[in-house]
Amino acid sequence: MEASDRGTILISKAANVSYPKGSPARHFNFGDNMQLLEEDKKKIKGALNEISDSMTRVEAEKDFVKEVLKNLYDEFKIPKKTLAKLANTYHRQNFNEEVALNDEFETIYQTVTNQEAE
Repeated sequence: MEASDRGTILISKAANVSYPKGSPARHFNFGDNMQLLEEDKKKIKGALNEISDSMTRVEAEKDFVKEVLKNLYDEFKIPKKTLAKLANTYHRQNFNEEVALNDEFETIYQTVTNQEAE
């Protein structure tokens, strides 16, 4: 949000708020006499409920991932950090990029420190 936008909220379609076709998103200036139509209040409250529900699902999924990583660590003793990196790389399907980044890191580190990997 830009400094000139402080005190203004933009309600958009991204928040699952719909307005008649062709009408622009509405801007509300917050001041001492701010007034919202009941319809607008309901739309905002509905959007907040949807956002909250989504955040709850995200938290639950993060807890699930933590539990799976813990179980893998307990069974195989692979560090959780390594397991998380494996999972992220698998999810993003970017193994080659990860290898290239690691190679670049290794090269730069050795160049800067004059130290070879053991």
